Amino acid sequence: MERKGSRIRCFFCDGLVLRKPNLDDLNDPFAIFTKKIGNKYGCICSTCIEDADDEYERIIESDNADFVAEYWKDDNGTHHYFQAGSTTACGGISSFDSESQPVPDKKTTSSNNDSKSKAQIDKINKESELLYKKYQSLDYSLDSICKLIGKKVFGQDEVIKRVVYTIYKNLTANLHSELDEPVKEHEHIFLIGNTGVGKSFVAENVAKFFNIPYVRVDCSSFTSSGYVGDSVEQILERLLNKTPKKGYSDAERLEIAENGIIILDELDKKKISSEVTGRDVTGKSVQQELLKFFEPNDIFIKNGSVAFDTSKLTIIATGACVGLEDIIKKRLHLNSIGFKTEEQSNDTILEQITDEDLFEFGFIPELVGRIHVILKLNDLSVSTLTDIIYNALSAASDFFAKKQFDLHVDPFLVENMAISSLNAKTGARDIKKRVYELIYPALYQVFQSEPGGICHIKEDSSIELLRRKTKNSSRTEVLDIDAQPKYQAMTE
Repeated sequence: MERKGSRIRCFFCDGLVLRKPNLDDLNDPFAIFTKKIGNKYGCICSTCIEDADDEYERIIESDNADFVAEYWKDDNGTHHYFQAGSTTACGGISSFDSESQPVPDKKTTSSNNDSKSKAQIDKINKESELLYKKYQSLDYSLDSICKLIGKKVFGQDEVIKRVVYTIYKNLTANLHSELDEPVKEHEHIFLIGNTGVGKSFVAENVAKFFNIPYVRVDCSSFTSSGYVGDSVEQILERLLNKTPKKGYSDAERLEIAENGIIILDELDKKKISSEVTGRDVTGKSVQQELLKFFEPNDIFIKNGSVAFDTSKLTIIATGACVGLEDIIKKRLHLNSIGFKTEEQSNDTILEQITDEDLFEFGFIPELVGRIHVILKLNDLSVSTLTDIIYNALSAASDFFAKKQFDLHVDPFLVENMAISSLNAKTGARDIKKRVYELIYPALYQVFQSEPGGICHIKEDSSIELLRRKTKNSSRTEVLDIDAQPKYQAMTE
């Protein structure tokens, strides 16, 4: 059991809570805002903030020695600010003795409130708004975020869960650094998987649902400083430009950007090349330059006028890493007697990856040592590809719905499309293109038809369109559209 001395007392519930969150169980109450009053510390705990209702809208930290609670006293919504821990602040009782923090009476509290300038209250509101903007996603449960992302990313449930957890953990560490606590080392992520399994799609959707500014970098266009291509400074400027401009100062936008995510797409393209004899400006030198993202640094951007703190960033690297399985197989074969690695799937093999395998693949040790989470994305099955096709068809059906047409697609055609994508080894990458190629002939006619009708796409991709014939006639006509050769061949 944790020692009592390692806990801190909450101003409002008067309970002892953890000074820092228990990352194994975030349901344990922990301190959110800590403040020293006299020679003692107090806080507002996570439970009190979560339980906030009509009694008080939110709890925020002031620049003074005490806290302020925003309290809705009047029916017209007039805000009244009270000293935290006072008898009028949410009915709470101060957790400190009278010597360190006397409990003010109602009259004293009212006098203190009257003396607060409007400018100070506006500043408190602004700081609270900025804090909420940066960490609002911590109000959501991990399960709810995973469920939302799972509606857009198929077949990668465990990967989504681990990525969501890692981002949430990093944001929690950032929040505590706001309270003048040491910044914890972040966990950075490397997503490995074949073409079209959704590596970048996972990273982008996690960033979107966490409402975090992010920038996606194509590593193939990246070179070390002094050479043609994107530089670290340019990428950080792009991240800063992703922050909201309206209602935020340049300094506040910088704070928001420093909590952002950088997606390093196709990092494996920057592996060390054994064919380069001189300085490897597109391999080793680039990896060394990318270390600036992973290490706590102040990198100056905007022509050296703005210092960007990288200690709060989360880096998500992606790559197919073709040939990495062979390196692991070789190591397992040499170090295992009678072990047949050929009988293992690639997924099973990659679960046994070591840092040494990544070194041999072509990553420098300094970079590998800063990537703590390596996840292998599943290859997409026919079933998963079918779900993705239906999801794309659902989105495409909106165009038909706006013209009051019902869209029906034969399930055997959908299955054949999934098998075709599987055999092409393109994963989900070209599914949207295939879907729009399929519905294009029908949608071409629907766009120039009067509202109301039915579109049936058959197993061989031939189309039967039932529509009103003219604007002034209620009669209907059936329009037949020939099958596309590649789908017709599948049914023969």
